[in-house]
Amino acid sequence: MMSVFQQLRLFKAIASVKTILVATMCVSCWYSTPARAQPKSLNLVLSSEGMPSFARLMQQAESQTSKLIQQEFERKPKVTEITVTVVGDRNGQQVPLLHTQVSRVDWRSQPVLSHWTRYFSNSALLLGFSSSPNGTATDSQRTPANVNTARRLKEDDPAYRDD
Repeated sequence: MMSVFQQLRLFKAIASVKTILVATMCVSCWYSTPARAQPKSLNLVLSSEGMPSFARLMQQAESQTSKLIQQEFERKPKVTEITVTVVGDRNGQQVPLLHTQVSRVDWRSQPVLSHWTRYFSNSALLLGFSSSPNGTATDSQRTPANVNTARRLKEDDPAYRDD
């Protein structure tokens, strides 16, 4: 039979082993937790003032976006995904030009911006580069009579009226 002192020493030894075992399990769990994805979201504003054409503005937007994505992936290895939104600015009016979302793996396999980018089709019109959306009359073709006729047709539409 064990004495009380022997039982106490055995209990302390078991307790310290349990503590070490629990601590080891906690550290093991902490190290085995997978790294969390770190998405990065960036916004870029380009001035359209002084741009000769919308095509030139878009070339600049694409070029800067590609460089930005490449630099972010090179500088920050923990970043797993990048989202870039580029807006064009004209006299304080900001219009989205493109939106890119790409993972590090996808960018490595195919660093072609157009594959990962959504383009906004009405940006040229909204920034004043184009005055005729989809073949409608340009501002020079619109006379007050044409505008009034269009307004009257709209006002006569039952869905437009609120009376």
